[in-house]
Amino acid sequence: MNNRIFELSTISALKIEILNYKGQRTNNTKSGPSFYQGISNRISFESENEPIKIQFLLLSQEHIDDFYEIIVSIIAKEKINYTRNLINLIPEKHRKSQEFRNFILKLIMEKKLECTEGLLIHGYSSDEEARQLRAKYCY
Repeated sequence: MNNRIFELSTISALKIEILNYKGQRTNNTKSGPSFYQGISNRISFESENEPIKIQFLLLSQEHIDDFYEIIVSIIAKEKINYTRNLINLIPEKHRKSQEFRNFILKLIMEKKLECTEGLLIHGYSSDEEARQLRAKYCY
């Protein structure tokens, strides 16, 4: 932002609001614009007790997917200090990556996330898989 660089380790109170990308169709059928401009996307955080707010342009759904892939990686690698709120920043669609799922299991093992809640976030395909995950990670 304005040629400023923020160290990830100094970031706290991260909030993300991704609303649309440029050219995405609106629901306006009779009046108003038919396509979004893609500029209604915001990220805010604190860095060294200074509040930072940034509004930015996204050009496509692929940009949204890339954005969340980076956010998942930052969170999973704990480049910013973990708080429970960080998990809520990741939409369901972007929680399926192996990196995110491994991070959730790590949080369960470190007792930073309650077992049942963690397994629900992690996801499983059957009761048997849930039992196996519980036996391995919830002790």
